[in-house]
Amino acid sequence: EADLHHPMLKDAKPMDPKRTLVTGANGQLGQSIRKYVEEHDLKGFEFTDIDEFDFSDPAAYEGYDWSLYGTIINAGAFTAVDKAEHNLTLVHVSSDYVFDGTAKVHDEDEAFSPLGVYGQTKAAGDIAVANAPKHYIVRSSWVIGNGHNFVKTMMMLSNKVSDPNDALNEVTVVDDQYGRLTFTDDMAAAIFHLLDDEDPYGTYDLT
Repeated sequence: EADLHHPMLKDAKPMDPKRTLVTGANGQLGQSIRKYVEEHDLKGFEFTDIDEFDFSDPAAYEGYDWSLYGTIINAGAFTAVDKAEHNLTLVHVSSDYVFDGTAKVHDEDEAFSPLGVYGQTKAAGDIAVANAPKHYIVRSSWVIGNGHNFVKTMMMLSNKVSDPNDALNEVTVVDDQYGRLTFTDDMAAAIFHLLDDEDPYGTYDLT
């Protein structure tokens, strides 16, 4: 009976493709990913931030039907890899702080050598994400985008020094760090390049 009333193939509604969930959508990288999606008129994207979906809270996952999603782009600052057990592709943004900086050029195969707690937690995140069968770990350095960043901080402090009504007389900053700027618009484009080309899963350095 159901088959008799089923529509012809030409009239059938095609199944919707798997959705993509972007977490940390209000951060620097999240804003660039949203901009990329809008500029390229991509469909099936959902954007959340901690006020809507706190992925450090196990109870928050109950509000999602994970079978509807094909990809998670984690632009937030925390990862919950154990939730990527529904054949999802997990994109995780990492940092050059997983290294100690002694090598002239860091490549994807270099062993972890973090110097501080921040680097240790980023390395631990990379190890956790690497256990997801389908994952991209994208390592960056000196991220620059919309929102708080080093360049804007230096501009703000310089403006305070040049203001005769401000008590700040000089700008002091560490001079023993070296890095490459990573612009979030470039990061967003590179992430979609990996996804669209279905490049091999694994770790990619991006600056």
